[in-house]
Amino acid sequence: MKAVVLEKRFGVAAVLKEDGTFCRMITSAKVGQEIAIKEKELLRYRVLKPIVACLMIVLMSFASWNYIVVDAYAYVTVDVETPLEISINRLNQVIDVEPVSDNGEEMAFLLKQEIKGMRADEAMNKTREILEKRNLLKEEKDYILIDIVSDSSETRERLKNEAEKAFVTENDHVIINSFEMEYRNEAHEHQLSPGRYRQIEEIRDKEGNAKEIDEYKNESIEELFKQTESYHDSNNKTKAEELAPNEEAFHTEDSRDSDPKDAQTDGEGRMEERSKEQINEKDHE
Repeated sequence: MKAVVLEKRFGVAAVLKEDGTFCRMITSAKVGQEIAIKEKELLRYRVLKPIVACLMIVLMSFASWNYIVVDAYAYVTVDVETPLEISINRLNQVIDVEPVSDNGEEMAFLLKQEIKGMRADEAMNKTREILEKRNLLKEEKDYILIDIVSDSSETRERLKNEAEKAFVTENDHVIINSFEMEYRNEAHEHQLSPGRYRQIEEIRDKEGNAKEIDEYKNESIEELFKQTESYHDSNNKTKAEELAPNEEAFHTEDSRDSDPKDAQTDGEGRMEERSKEQINEKDHE
């Protein structure tokens, strides 16, 4: 049977057969070329077509699975002695824990065994519990740097609130940073967490870039905190702040100042007492 090739895409041609019907088939012929086709060739394509369709469905399902479950959508970095990065997928589940630097592999492995598959909020609470058990967090004041990384502002805000509940206490110095993915990638080029990288950049700006970034890598979180304005602004109180590029910082600290209304009331009370004393003096006279 003869046919004419009407259209061709990706090696599959739409042909018009001489009986006036259309069909698709795999051929090397060009558009407009007349070809001779056999029934068995059409049968082979009919069998191949559903197989290809099923394969496409499987590939699309696999891509969707990776996008939702396997790929990291956000990161939470907990930095006490060494930064540990917790990867979170779009289902808000922990999928991995990796050390940012070379000296945290053992701790990252142990933490991953405990929190993989947990929700982000559960994982952060469990992380604090594990750090306390391993004496990395103590009863006296600890210095903790938390980084929230995501290109979604809503995700950053949610994870920031969960991090505050897990890590901010009256006894600790805590800074919670919020960054987009691009800043994280820039920090990782220096094997630094985004928050530690930002702390170092703040110190370098203050010192006129006198030292290279790598010269600060071995400094502790406490040493970095005490050299930055973000620490001194906190007046030695617990602090959590949002420090994404071009965003303002926020503080979560207990206010211990007296109420202005109370002060006003006290002042009025003293004035009233003085008036009474003056009246009594006149009576005596």
